[in-house]
Amino acid sequence: MTETKNARPAILGHRGALMHAPENTLAAFELCVRCGVDIELDVYATKDNQLVVIHDATVDRTTSGKGRVDQLTLQQLKKLDAGSWFHPDFAGERIPTFDEALAFIKKHERRPTVIGINLKPVNQVIINGIVEAVRKHKM
Repeated sequence: MTETKNARPAILGHRGALMHAPENTLAAFELCVRCGVDIELDVYATKDNQLVVIHDATVDRTTSGKGRVDQLTLQQLKKLDAGSWFHPDFAGERIPTFDEALAFIKKHERRPTVIGINLKPVNQVIINGIVEAVRKHKM
């Protein structure tokens, strides 16, 4: 086994800091960044082909809404509360776009943050959107 000089173990906040903030939200990512933990997140495409960060195929479990992510527009998703289900302190937290998540992480990170991206599902719209956002943020 070869060692890399600056290697460090991968410690990923699964869906952000999901035990301490609503999963896959900017609040969860903020906690990871503050603690110096890398981040795993999930990406779906909306009905209007915008990439959003959410774990499930539906918004039912983690938001105030109902329905499939791929059958809702970004505008519809942005109206949903993605924090109250977790705790009243997070009321008003929104589903972030993938672009918003990258911008937030890049702006607040104290060191380069490894981001594990779980594509849900794998298709050309999601792949192209991820590549575009990663290049845009120089990550």
